[in-house]
Amino acid sequence: MADWWESDAPANGGWWAADQVISAPTNAPALPSVSSVPASGVAAEARPMRPQVWADGTLADFPDPDAPATVTPPPQSLWDRAKSLVTPAPGEMWSPLSIPGVVSGIWNGVKSAATLPSDLMSGKIDVNDPRQAVANAGRFLNAAAIVSPMGPEAIGARLVAPSADPLYNAASQGFSAWNKSGVTVAPSSVAQAAAAIKDGLINDDFLIPETAPRTHALLEQLANPPAGALPVRAADLDAARKKLVELGQDTGAEGVAARKAKSGLLGYMQNIPSLDVASGADEYPAARQQLADAIGNWAAGSRVGTLENLGENAELRAAAANSGKNIGNATRQRLATLIQNPPSNPTSPSIAARSGFNPDEINAIQGVVQGDALSNTARGVSNFLGGGGGLGRMLTTGAGAGLGHVLGVGPEVGALVGYEASHAFKGVENAAVTRALRKVQDTVAQRSPLYQSGAGPQEAVFPTTQNALVRALMSQQGYSQQQ
Repeated sequence: MADWWESDAPANGGWWAADQVISAPTNAPALPSVSSVPASGVAAEARPMRPQVWADGTLADFPDPDAPATVTPPPQSLWDRAKSLVTPAPGEMWSPLSIPGVVSGIWNGVKSAATLPSDLMSGKIDVNDPRQAVANAGRFLNAAAIVSPMGPEAIGARLVAPSADPLYNAASQGFSAWNKSGVTVAPSSVAQAAAAIKDGLINDDFLIPETAPRTHALLEQLANPPAGALPVRAADLDAARKKLVELGQDTGAEGVAARKAKSGLLGYMQNIPSLDVASGADEYPAARQQLADAIGNWAAGSRVGTLENLGENAELRAAAANSGKNIGNATRQRLATLIQNPPSNPTSPSIAARSGFNPDEINAIQGVVQGDALSNTARGVSNFLGGGGGLGRMLTTGAGAGLGHVLGVGPEVGALVGYEASHAFKGVENAAVTRALRKVQDTVAQRSPLYQSGAGPQEAVFPTTQNALVRALMSQQGYSQQQ
C-alpha cells in the first residue's frame, strides 16, 4: 500500500495521533490538488467530500473531483447589510404586512420626507404637472404624517374638567380669601343665627343636646356672646365652620347634627343682612361670591373624589379577586351601591343623592352600571371565553390547544389564541367601563364654579395629522402659485 502522505501509517491499522497521517488503500483515487487563492482575493475552492471504502470495508471521506466548486462570497459591509433589510432582492416582492415590508415602508417614507425639500428646490417635483398630482399629494401626505407627530407646535389650549385635587385647592383659596377680607358682623346678628340653627336641630331633626353635645355646645357659645363683645370677623365665622366640619366626621347623631349646623352657618355667611355688617360692607359682595365658589368647588371635589376613589378601590378589589381582570365588573358593582336606596329603608335617599349628585348625574352613573352595547357585548364574549381568569380561562386555553391540534397549527398556537382572545374581550369591557366612569367624573366636575368660570386646568391642543395634511397641501398650492 502506497503512502498518501510522506509519513507511514501504523502497521496495526489502529487510530493515528493528531500529528500522524493515514495511508490510503491502493484502490483509493488520487487526491486532487487544491487550487490556490487567485489574485482577485476570492477564497480558494472548497470541494464537497465523497465517501470512499477502505480495503477492510470502512468508509473514508475524500474530496470529490467531479463536484462543482463552491466560491465563498466576500463579506458584506455594514451599509450593505443595513440596505438589504429595507430593499428586496431583484425579482422579490415583500408583503406590506410582513416584517420586512413594514421596515421597508418606514424606511421609504422617511427617505421620501427627508428628500422632499431638496426635490422641490431642484425641480425634480413639478407641482404644475397634473400627471404628478397624485404622486405629489402622496409625498406631501407622507411628509405631514411623519413630521407632524415628531414635534408639533401647540395651536391653542382648551379647558378640561378638573379632578378632585384642583377643586379642593380652588376651594381652599376661596375660603382663604373670605378669611382675609375686612368683613365684620355684629355679635347680635351672629347670636340670632346660631340660636335659630340650634332650635332647628331640636325641633325639626330631633337632634337634642344629649345626642349631639359638642355641636350644641358650639352653637350655644355663638348664641351667647359676652357683654361688650367685639364684632365677629369673617375668619371667626370660618373657624366655627371648620369645627363643625371636624365634628361632622362622627358617624352617629353628633355627625348628623354637625353637618346640618354647618349647612345652616354657611347659609347665614352668604346672606348676612346688610345692616348687620359692621365693617367691610363694600368688600362683602366679593367676599360672599368667593365664599360661594369655595363651597361649590369643595362640594364638587367631594363628589369627584368619591368617583375617583370608587374606581381605585374597584381596581384593588379586582386585583385581589381575579388577577386584575374584572375591573369593569367591580366598578359596576360599586357604582350600583352608590345609587341604590338602602335595603333597610327603601324610601331613604341613596348615598349619591345625600352626597349632592343631581338627578342627571345619578342617571349617568346608572348608565355605567347598565352598560352600553360595546361593554355588554365584550363582557358576554369574555365571560364565555373565561376572560376573568381562573377555571374558565383554563378551560378556554385547553379547548384552544385541542382545536389548534385538530387544525394543524399546533396546540401551542391554539392555546395562545384562546388565551389572548378572552383577555382581549375582557380588556375591551374594562376600557369601556373606565371610559364611561371618566365621562361621569367630567360631567360632575363641569358643574363646579372652577370649571364654569373658565379658570380651571387646561391642556394644549396640537394639530392633527389631517390638519398637517391640509397645511402641506396648502403650501404646495402656494408654491405652485409662486411659479
